[in-house]
Amino acid sequence: MSDCLNQALVFPFEVLRYESDFTYRISDDECHFISFSYAFTQISSGLIIAGITTDQHMSLIMGRQLDTMVGNRRIYVFALFAMWAVAALVSSIHLIFGESEIFYPGSWCFIGVSSEDFGSSASALVYSLTGILTLIYTVSLHLYIMCRSHRDPELCGHLVDTDRITGYYDIHVNIFLMTSVTFYVLCWGPFLVSIS
Repeated sequence: MSDCLNQALVFPFEVLRYESDFTYRISDDECHFISFSYAFTQISSGLIIAGITTDQHMSLIMGRQLDTMVGNRRIYVFALFAMWAVAALVSSIHLIFGESEIFYPGSWCFIGVSSEDFGSSASALVYSLTGILTLIYTVSLHLYIMCRSHRDPELCGHLVDTDRITGYYDIHVNIFLMTSVTFYVLCWGPFLVSIS
């Protein structure tokens, strides 16, 4: 949902830039909006993947007790909104203390990472450290889950959702998380390190 909303809101500005044969210039307000949107999407996606990994860890520990908890759906909704709130806070710091920067070919903006002023440097550092810590947490916890469930078949059974017809829900979750974490680290990690 975060990625889809980002593309729906930001794509028109990129189309205007390309359709005008690069004569249309993104305004400062538009640049701030685009930079917030991109930063928010990246951080919230990372936090959501971390949340899915945390949920899998809780499922590994608590098993079926997790499904019978009162207000379980409300907990998930609250956690999702809390992750979005953290992502919004981290993604808006540069709008208050730093600046947004237009990047080549002038069709997108992001947190000002090449600026020398303290506000931009600090906001880029907070953004990159939040992302790096999220990646480290997710990768570490996911590796721990895989090792622990692989060594103990009984614990692995906790990850199976018995309500699913296939009975292989745990494999799908592991494949999704492994793919997400791997590509997220490979694609986003170097960028976070370079702007910190």
